[in-house]
Amino acid sequence: ITGDKNFQQAIYMYHQGDYRNAMNYFNKSLEVKPNNPSAYYYMGYILLNQKKYNEAEKSFENGLKYEPESKQLMTGMAVLQNELKQYDKALKLMTK
Repeated sequence: ITGDKNFQQAIYMYHQGDYRNAMNYFNKSLEVKPNNPSAYYYMGYILLNQKKYNEAEKSFENGLKYEPESKQLMTGMAVLQNELKQYDKALKLMTK
């Protein structure tokens, strides 16, 4: 990951609040390294904040394929379920 300049640029853009460009760089990063769960995590949160819930869910799920025990990704998914008022699902994720 550290050698992935697109991922590093995406993180920089994310922290600057430039989510459109961050998404572009995360996508470029995934073209090079499609199994990067961190990229899916950040993309999930961007999509969640844009209220693109279906896309956010797919992003978190993609990340969990590569890192099934990721507390970050499970937390992201739980936040999403909470937004959708699916509290039982959110609680299950947080107690795994």
